[in-house]
Amino acid sequence: MTTILALLLVASTASLAAAQGDPTPCNSPCQVQPAPEPHAMVRQMRGDDWAQLEALRVAVYPDEGRDTDPAQAEFRRRQITATRDLVAAGHAAWFGGFDGDRLVGALGIVADRSGPARYQTVETHPDFRRRGIA
Repeated sequence: MTTILALLLVASTASLAAAQGDPTPCNSPCQVQPAPEPHAMVRQMRGDDWAQLEALRVAVYPDEGRDTDPAQAEFRRRQITATRDLVAAGHAAWFGGFDGDRLVGALGIVADRSGPARYQTVETHPDFRRRGIA
């Protein structure tokens, strides 16, 4: 099933490659079908969205002790900071799926100019899975 975030990534792959100086568009045909009633708005992550990413990760990975272990919390914060740095440097684009103002899904696309871009860390809140968000 195609998700809304995946649709954005198809479009953003070309724009990310172009921003990195690669004018070659995606050569593979993209037959994209709309997602079924996602009930979420999708847009690039910005500003305060990043703070919500930490809460999303706690919900997505409950069995890893991420909500109680201080070391896991510090690792999570550093991981999000590194992600933001990749976005700021133009090596990545990150998107969120929002139910109102609440972040319920997120994913990124990362490129290093050596080859095709790749998906990174596709996450959907357990209460919002199977809705075409991510």
